[in-house]
Order: sequence, then structure tokens, then C-alpha cells
Amino acid sequence: MPLLRSAASSTADPRRGGTAWKDRLGRKVSIRYRLHGDPEHPFSEAVGVVASVTADGDSEIVTLIDRKGRAVAIAAPDLLAVKVFPL
Repeated sequence: MPLLRSAASSTADPRRGGTAWKDRLGRKVSIRYRLHGDPEHPFSEAVGVVASVTADGDSEIVTLIDRKGRAVAIAAPDLLAVKVFPL
């Protein structure tokens, strides 16, 4: 399978908890995700390497490590946009 430039172009859409996230372990991604409880700032962005994908009920939790070494955990249903950087 050829490498995809965008996770959204995958048949297993990682924004919806598809299996494509496990295929992106170790890859650098840029994501925009929904924030809860702050109407003035409804979303945020993160750039980092996909460190882990864990099950959480019906969805998945995707953990990124940014360049400062901080972990960012996002529930797959909260993902609004995903870009996978080329190797």
C-alpha cells in the first residue's frame, strides 16, 4: 500500500477511530482536535510523533510526543483534521 499524505484519505479513517492509527505509530503528524468546556477556544493543534494508541471503550486514545517531550493524549472522536508528514 502506498504511503498516504493525509490520514483522511485512508479507507480506515483515523479521525473516527479506524485502525489506521496503529499503522502510523512512530510517524510525525499534525492534528487539530476539539476542546471541551471552553467556548472561546473550541479547538487546539498539536504536532508530534504518534507514540501510542490505546482502546477506550468504542474509540481510541492517540498519544503524541511533541518536540519538547510532552505527551498529548486525544480521543479519536475529538480529532477534526489530521496530516501525516511524509517520511
